[in-house]
Order: sequence, then structure tokens, then C-alpha cells
Amino acid sequence: MKHISTLSILLFCSILAQAQPSLSGQLDTSYFKQSDFEWHITPRHDYSRTLVGKFFLSQAHWDQQFKLRDNGEQTVYMNCGQALEAIKAMDAITMGMDKVIYLVGWQYNGHDSKYPAFFECNEAIKAPGDESAHESILKLMKEARKYNTSVSFHINMFNCYDDSPLFEKYKEDDVLARHINGEYLHSDWGWTVSYARDWATGNAQARLDRLCELFPIAESGTLHIDAFHTNVPVPVVEGDEIVIRYMSPISPYHKLTVEDEIEAQLNIIKYLDAKGIDVTCEGWSNDAFSGYIPAVWHKTVRDLYLTMTPSQIGGTNADYMGDVFGRNVNTEQAFKDGGDTMAEKTETFKKEFCRKSLPCMYLNTLTPVAYVASKDCDDAEAIFSNGVRTFFIEEGEKFFMYKDGEKMAEDGNLFIPALWAGEGVVVAYSENGYEKMEWTVPSEIKVMSHAKAYVVDAEGQHYAGKVKVRGRKVTLSLKPGEMLRLEFSNVNSF
Repeated sequence: MKHISTLSILLFCSILAQAQPSLSGQLDTSYFKQSDFEWHITPRHDYSRTLVGKFFLSQAHWDQQFKLRDNGEQTVYMNCGQALEAIKAMDAITMGMDKVIYLVGWQYNGHDSKYPAFFECNEAIKAPGDESAHESILKLMKEARKYNTSVSFHINMFNCYDDSPLFEKYKEDDVLARHINGEYLHSDWGWTVSYARDWATGNAQARLDRLCELFPIAESGTLHIDAFHTNVPVPVVEGDEIVIRYMSPISPYHKLTVEDEIEAQLNIIKYLDAKGIDVTCEGWSNDAFSGYIPAVWHKTVRDLYLTMTPSQIGGTNADYMGDVFGRNVNTEQAFKDGGDTMAEKTETFKKEFCRKSLPCMYLNTLTPVAYVASKDCDDAEAIFSNGVRTFFIEEGEKFFMYKDGEKMAEDGNLFIPALWAGEGVVVAYSENGYEKMEWTVPSEIKVMSHAKAYVVDAEGQHYAGKVKVRGRKVTLSLKPGEMLRLEFSNVNSF
């Protein structure tokens, strides 16, 4: 990564207004530099313009410190009927944004149950009135399309549990990873599957085929493979503590290299691509996956931001670099922990969508220019094309965004174009509410003398009157948690 002096970046920023926050202490600055890139698969979604999330349906329980098998119990957080209710609310709040939702805990006894098998549905998550969970999931997939949502699945191809229907077969076919002395390799979640052995024996292909026979996943065009690791997280006793150490290659006993395992992972991706299905995963750091995985759940590697554009590697949670590059709302948390009722959960979703996905989708249309980080804390700044700058301030976890010096987001108050909803649409939102705050309409929005205003909630959009436009300025007053759609010109979706 090419590093530029702090003086250089300050000179670059001098053309912008000086009203924004500033970082303190010693700074580390890096410029964006596009890496060589080509697609090796055919993405079915533009993940830079798609809200990508999960629904946590159910969690299997176990008794051991490091899971080896279920104990027969589970906790259900959401059934398929509630999932569809949530999708309808999400579509109303996002104003028809394209969405991908992966179901977690849809199989057997819930999340992390019976892998590497994924051939039976969890009956505890069926919708009321349906005969089976399989029927409920099929209905959910079909109905969700009416609400701009592709429903697919969260699976695991890396872990193997004692009570899996495939456990004995995977031992007989010598698919499980082993230490150099031949002992089976136990990770922090069950035993470990060698991708190379899984692929060479045909077991990987067979279980993916069965999954695609069970559900029309090609119609959704995407599949999330959890724990798609190339290194094994192994629990190790160190003194009085158990710590996780990452081990590679996956199976020393089989004399398989890291490259052998990666080749098998790429074969899995290409096999699904041939079926019309994208593979997304938690994250990756090896360049071998570039052009094969169009979206990751955690962007934890700086180079994914500073060498690849959002259309090349979409992401949801920007764990490594604050919010300065934007992050998608975490639907899993919103609908699992966002309140006791569906109304409370959808309100949590609305808040997180406006605070995170709204700026994220706008930033994804720009070209990143530079990243500035404070070495003393987690404060950070990002610079984009078109005069846009973002800041993340660690104290209070505050996010700020400016265009040509004019505020677009300041700590819970936002005024940002919703480009997916139309060329003339801006969304205003306030977490805590305000009276008579002035905003500047961004230069890419054509303005007239008035803008039509609609209050947006889980039920849809409700006309709220007209807002006067003076020059490019509007003055708004918002209630706490209020989301407003403003139409400044004729709306034509892009």
C-alpha cells in the first residue's frame, strides 16, 4: 500500500470548507490505488447497491465448551411468517431497495446444527398454518420477490459434528482434516472438513446438488457460506486460559497445501456459479479470491477498501475502519435484538438503515480517494470523489459526512440522496429530532421551488405536504426517529 505524508493529504483537502471535524495526534494516510481486477464468475447482484443481511431464525443448543453435537434444544427467534412480515416492513422503509436476506438456523435444530449436512428443514420455524417448514420456506422465497427481496441460505461447508447424518461417511471417505499424527482436527466448532478432500471425493458437489434440489436457489442467485476459512481456528490451552490459534494448512496429515485447499474453495465457487449462484462469505484476505466472491459480511482488510471498488467487493459490516466507508444495516441484530415486538424491531431497523445503509449506498456510487487514520485512537477520515468526506469519531461513535463543505450527516442527523429511489429523491432522518435545521440540497439533485415531502415508516409513505426551496437551501423540523422522503424533481429510478 502506498503511503502519503499527512502534509500531502492536508493540501489535497484545503480546497474544501473547514467546518468539518478534524483528527488529532499522529496520522497515517493512504491513497486508493485500484488493483488489477477481473471477474472469474458472473455476479447475479450488484452488492454495492443491495442491502445484504441475515435473519436469525433459530439457534441450536449444546453442552460442551466447544461444540461437538446438539443437546436437542433450540431457541427460536423468528419463524417464516414473521420473516415475511419483516421483509414487507423493510421494503416499505427502504423504498423498494434491492435486498438479499440469508436465513440462519433454517436447518435441523437451528444454527450450527448437523453440519456438514443441510438437507432437512427446522420444523420449529414453519409459519403458522403450514404443513412443514419446507413449505414455509418455499412460500417465503416466492412472496419475498414481491418486495424486492431475494431470500437464500446461510450454510457451512467447514465444520462437522458428531450427530451429523454425514459424520460416519465423512470419516469413511477420509474427508475430515487431521493433525500430522493422524488425529482428527477439532476446531472451536466441531471437527474440520478439508475442502480439497471434500471436493476430490465428490462429497462437496453432492451436498450442494441436494441443497439446490431442495430449494430454487438459482432464482435467488446467491448463497452465503459461513466460516469459509482457509485457516483453522483451533482452541489451545495456554496456562489457565484457552485461546484460539489459527492453523494452516488445514490437514497436515493429507499433505495438502494451503494452495490445494484454496483451489478446492474456488472449485466450489465455480461449481455454484455454473448453477447461476453467487457465493458470499464472512470475509477473505487472500488475493486468490479476487473476482470470485462479490460480497463479504465483514470488510476487515484495509486493501479491500483501498484497492477494490464497492462494485468489486460489496460488504456489510466495516469492522476495521469505522463507518467512514459506510456499512449496511445489520438486519440480523435489528430483528433479533431490536425490541420485543415487531413494531419495535422495525423501528430499530429504520434507525440503523438511515444511519448506516443510507450513507453507505451513496458512498458506494463514488470513487474512494484516500483514508486517514489517527494512530492514537480509532478516529478516521475518508475522502471520495465529488468533494465528499466522511469522519468517524471514536468517542460517542459519531459519524459525519460532507459534500463541498456542506453537511450531509452529522451525528444522527442525515440529508442524503437516495439514488436507488429516483434521481430527485433525498432522505432526511433525525435520531433525536430537531427544529428548523437548514440543509443544502446536493448539487446532483435538480431543484424546483418546492419539494414534496412524505413520512416513511413500516407501513409505507404518507404525504406530508410541500417544503419550500430557497436557492438550494431547505429548512426542516423533524421529530425523533422521523424519516422523510423529499422529492425535489421528477423521479426516475436509475
